[in-house]
Amino acid sequence: MEAVSDIMAFQTPQQTAEVLQLIEASVFKTPRQAQMSTTHGVCGRVKNNEFVLTRVSNARNGFARDLHGVVLEDEYGSRVEYRFEVSMIIRIMFTLWFVLVAALMVAGIVFIVKGEPRLELIVVPVVLLGGGVAMVSYGITRGREQEKELEQFLRRTVTGQNRVGF
Repeated sequence: MEAVSDIMAFQTPQQTAEVLQLIEASVFKTPRQAQMSTTHGVCGRVKNNEFVLTRVSNARNGFARDLHGVVLEDEYGSRVEYRFEVSMIIRIMFTLWFVLVAALMVAGIVFIVKGEPRLELIVVPVVLLGGGVAMVSYGITRGREQEKELEQFLRRTVTGQNRVGF
């Protein structure tokens, strides 16, 4: 599972400013507004030519990837490029967690090399690493449906097909 997806794109005949206005007008500005909505639960922000869309629900999946995009001028209108990525805070948290667990494992290996095996310093980090990878994979896998919904929302918004009841 990747923290950041490959870049995807599509063309639209609208100008960049129009596309950004459509996106900004279609998303909620706060998660609270999105949760209370009966039309859709997409929260987002637009800044310059870039935007971020997040699917909000009552049970937030911290490992689900948000849609990050940019609208570029094109000779035929605009080109919308986007990718999915895990929140920066989640990436930082798991990097620190991985470093800590790896340090424990290295300490265990050092004790084995010295001839004083401390099995708990090997078994516990391996279990923690396996559990962490499984948890992140499960969260990202569950987030795939959210990604499809965000992508559909973006395409419908830009093409003017976004309907109530999304």
